Amino acid sequence: MVKKIQRIAAAFLPPICVGAIDLFLPHNLGFPSSAFLPYLVAAVFAVYFVDLWHGIASAATSAALVVGVLPLLDRLFDLPATPVSGIETLEARIITAIVAILAYRIAVDHHRDRTTARVSRDDLLSQRRENYRMATQLSALEKTLRTLYDRSITQSTSISVLYEQLGRMYSFNRRVVFTTVLESTEYLSGATSSALYMFDDESLQLELQDHRGVGTQPEPPANLDTATSVEGWVVRNNRMFTLRMRLHNPDLERFAESRTVIAVPVHAHGRVWGVLSVNDLPMRKYNEFAEKAVLLVAALAGPALERAVASVFDGGEAKEAAHEIRPRERLLPFLDQATRRAAEANHNLNLFLFELRDADGIVAQVGMSGLQELISEIASILSALSDATAAIFEYNEPHQFCAAVSTLDYDAASYFLLRMIESISSRAWTAEGELLLPEVIVGFASTAQTGFDARELIQKSEHVLSLQRVSTELEHGGR
Repeated sequence: MVKKIQRIAAAFLPPICVGAIDLFLPHNLGFPSSAFLPYLVAAVFAVYFVDLWHGIASAATSAALVVGVLPLLDRLFDLPATPVSGIETLEARIITAIVAILAYRIAVDHHRDRTTARVSRDDLLSQRRENYRMATQLSALEKTLRTLYDRSITQSTSISVLYEQLGRMYSFNRRVVFTTVLESTEYLSGATSSALYMFDDESLQLELQDHRGVGTQPEPPANLDTATSVEGWVVRNNRMFTLRMRLHNPDLERFAESRTVIAVPVHAHGRVWGVLSVNDLPMRKYNEFAEKAVLLVAALAGPALERAVASVFDGGEAKEAAHEIRPRERLLPFLDQATRRAAEANHNLNLFLFELRDADGIVAQVGMSGLQELISEIASILSALSDATAAIFEYNEPHQFCAAVSTLDYDAASYFLLRMIESISSRAWTAEGELLLPEVIVGFASTAQTGFDARELIQKSEHVLSLQRVSTELEHGGR
């Protein structure tokens, strides 16, 4: 506020002071006979010490005084003229020089201000362009980093899911394998509907083994003709089909009505076992990564299906429960194939022999049916602990059964056995409505000890079981 008052005073007081002097001097108003115009000093003073606009205001005030205000006052009051000797030529020259110096200073300052303003304007424009360029680069960098972060999170999640699914896929139960294959396809590719077909050499048909859909997806056909379906084309050509291929291959236009987005052959036993088909996939998720994900799942499914289908379910028992106890006569053929597969894959196969102590007392309490019910419940717990990867069989006696579990190393198998014994001994069991507290002894053998020989595996586990039986009898006898 103070500065504003000072600027107004610098613009208007000087011309008013000059006008007051002019009013009382003995010459015509406006200094017509002088060698210089005193009002100019006031205007120059305002320009130099304030700014151009205040100088213009000062000049306008001077003009108003000379033209209107001073003549009016002179006529109204008839002011007496004050005798003065006038302004000498030397003084006029001095004052004129001062005015010239001020004018030069004003011109220099004005030129400097214009140059500074132009440079500042250019610098400002340059700085704005640089800021815009930096902001654009920063925005692009943020988008890139966000994309890379999202991709790394997705890849990390995919690796975790794949690791978990691999453990479940190595099951002797092909229903578990089927479900795991379709779940992995959904998790890794984003598919909302998928199906797994097996090729039948005799009927030349593709038979639906399992399917998975999200929401109200229609159920896929139970059988597909290899001559007219996309999946059949995959089997005949032993190659992958994708929706993009229809854009470049006119021969595939005949499948325009098919819902299949991606179809991949599944190989087992050195031939095309079947087809993994994706029937619905959101277009925002359909890309090269989705295609590679389905290829990856199909590649992992082949070895798992070899083990599951060829070893346990070769009798066509597709819907057999994971914990169902299979006949004793199937044990040795299964172990022959399982040890061979384990040797090819270079992983362990573990055999556990379970025996219920005091079986006669259990039979006397609940009967033979109660004994079988108890063993079946224990088998279901065993299957759950192994994540449905255990193949469970009857053994030589009604109160004995065995379980084969693959992929566990020796230490992991020992830990699994401890968990199994803890699960059996830490709970109360019921059969035929009677409360039972069974005690179990276990014999254990691994291909890491015996090599990949089925009979050696059985003999080793029987030997350990007999040692455990003797040790338990001595312990109970000592009591």
